Amino acid sequence: MKTLEMPLKGDVTLNLENLSVSFGGLMALNDVTMSLKPNVWNGLIGPNGAGKTTLLNVLSGFLVPTGGSIHLGDENMTGQSTQNWVERGILRGFQMPRLLEGETVFVNIMLGRHRFLSSGLGAQILRLPQYMADEKRDRDACMEIAERLLLGDVLEEPISNLTFGTRRLVEIARLLAAEPKIALFDEPAAGMDPDLRHELVSILAEIQSAGKITAVLVEHDVDLVRRLCPVSHVLDAGRLIAHGATDEVLGLQQVQQAYFGVDHD
Repeated sequence: MKTLEMPLKGDVTLNLENLSVSFGGLMALNDVTMSLKPNVWNGLIGPNGAGKTTLLNVLSGFLVPTGGSIHLGDENMTGQSTQNWVERGILRGFQMPRLLEGETVFVNIMLGRHRFLSSGLGAQILRLPQYMADEKRDRDACMEIAERLLLGDVLEEPISNLTFGTRRLVEIARLLAAEPKIALFDEPAAGMDPDLRHELVSILAEIQSAGKITAVLVEHDVDLVRRLCPVSHVLDAGRLIAHGATDEVLGLQQVQQAYFGVDHD
C-alpha cells in the first residue's frame, strides 16, 4: 500500500487495525488499517465493489468485522451494537434516504435529536419544565438546520410529497441534527439536479471548514472529494491501496489504474 505523509496534526479519534470482513469465501474487506483524525473530512474512494459501503456498515455497527479491531480513543468498539455507535456520536447517512414517509419533514429532522432525550416518559406526559426546555432546545436546533439545508419552506410537507433530491436533504438534516462527532456520508449528492447539488456542496463545504465534525465521505465524484476532503483513503477489491493528502493520492499511478482504469507508460 502506498502511504503519503499527511500534513495534518492532532490526536487520532478512530483507529481501524487489520480490519477484515468476509461473506462466505468473499473478502469484502481485507486487512484494512486506517486512522481518522479529529475534525478532518476523509474521502473514501474506489471502484464499485471495492468495499466502501461495507466499511461504512462496520463503522456504524451494522456489520461485525470477522477480523481486526476498531478503537474510539481507548475504547474498543469492535462488535458493539449500532446503538452504542450512535450514543458515541458516530452516525451515517445512506445512498437511499431512510425516512418516515407518512411524517412531515420537521418530524423526520427531529428524530435526529432522539439521542439527546434526558427526560423520562413521565416528564413528557406531564410536560414538566425539564421536558419543555429540552423540547425547545431540540426544536430550535432543528429549525436552524432546516433553514441551513434549504428546507424551511417544506417543514410541514409529508416526505411522500418530496422529490428524491429534497429527501436527501432531509436525511442529511436529520444526521446533522444529531450533532455527530463522526459523520459517515454515502454519496450525499447522488441523484440531485445540478442546482441542488451545487447548493448542497456549498453547505457541506461550510460545515467542513468550520472544523467541528470528523467525516467519512464515500463519493464517486473526485472533484467533490477534492473540495471537501483534505485526506483520502482508496480501497480496491477490499484492500486499502493508498491514503494521504487527497490531491497526491489521486495522482498516484496505482490509484488511477484502480479507479479510472488509466495506464501510465
